[in-house]
Amino acid sequence: MKKLALILSTALFSLSLMAFAIVKWPVSESNLPNCSKKPIEATQNSCKKEPVNMDLKVGPRFANTISKEGLHQASSINDIIPPSAPLSNPQYNSVLVTKLVQSMEISESGKSHLFTPKQKELILSMDYSNDFYLRGDYTALDPHSGLMKEDYQISYFTIIPEIQASFHEGQEALINLIKDTIRPKLHGVEEGGLRPGRINFVVTEEGNINQVEFESTCGYDLIDEEFSSLLKGMKGKWIPATNAEGEKVSQELVFFYGKMGC
Repeated sequence: MKKLALILSTALFSLSLMAFAIVKWPVSESNLPNCSKKPIEATQNSCKKEPVNMDLKVGPRFANTISKEGLHQASSINDIIPPSAPLSNPQYNSVLVTKLVQSMEISESGKSHLFTPKQKELILSMDYSNDFYLRGDYTALDPHSGLMKEDYQISYFTIIPEIQASFHEGQEALINLIKDTIRPKLHGVEEGGLRPGRINFVVTEEGNINQVEFESTCGYDLIDEEFSSLLKGMKGKWIPATNAEGEKVSQELVFFYGKMGC
């Protein structure tokens, strides 16, 4: 009998402990597994992509530049393209001078490094902001093999004034202004969708912006329109170019943006 009473009392004690555990166990977030969702705002912020970095540049069309005075004084291809170190004394068999006029090419050819009268006449017809290229086919000593080899080179140039037109606060301030203007518009722009965009414009003798002409899209119409409007609104904020005599002259520049090509 005593044994039965002991078993019953033990069972009752165990039940009371279970009831206590069930009643006293607090259900709180700290007791749950750590799998709760982040706040909506934090989740959205973490999913936001940083705006893409756009290549931005303002300058002449081609990286190679020459002043009009320097070009007009040239009597040979060597006056414009000095022989590089590996090509000591190249012997030119053919030289082509080509002026680029919109979608047209005007060319004159010669058979030596010296410009012919026709080539010289074409060169003298070129003015500020004109573009041209020189092709030279030559024979030169290969420094690696020690043998003579035939090759060619092509160089593109833009003719610039002695002092080029510039933004009144400097090139760095101009790029920063462009960045600040376009940054809010870059959300949703994919780097893979960017293309080389170009807008041509002229800085007049008075320092105004004129002839803003869209040439190629960066792949996003909204950005093209934003940049075009920005340039048109920059009147009176430029220092005009000057020639060798110190006279103010107009200069055509190109605004490159998007993803630069080679």
